Amino acid sequence: MNLRSYARDKAIKLLYQGEIWAISENKSLVDSRTEIWHNFNAQRIKPETLGFIRELFNGVLDRLAELDSCILDHSVGWKLDRLSHITRNILRLALWEILYREDIPVVVSINEAIELAKKYSDQKEAGYVNALLERVVNEKNK
Repeated sequence: MNLRSYARDKAIKLLYQGEIWAISENKSLVDSRTEIWHNFNAQRIKPETLGFIRELFNGVLDRLAELDSCILDHSVGWKLDRLSHITRNILRLALWEILYREDIPVVVSINEAIELAKKYSDQKEAGYVNALLERVVNEKNK
């Protein structure tokens, strides 16, 4: 696994765990940013990888409302709360890269998201991730 794939994997876990923790504390994910990052076990992670994890984490949280709106706008037959926490965060991360990181090829963001969905969810949700991201990219390229 390359360093960026590893960082995406860690960022997804961090967002997922943060969302679960925020819900249990009756807080928003964005309002819990500092506590979530503070509790993240960053030992043995190289500084450049940790920097990318932080960039992904903060990037998603900085644009959370926009990303969730994008998911809703491009969902077919699914509501945001119907998606598993992990799939929702995989979509958020991939969309953040697609919409706000011109230095990351779109195909890389989509492929990474699909692989994460296969790893942490199931084939059905991996297919959903692919379809939703393709709809966003097609609309963006019009």
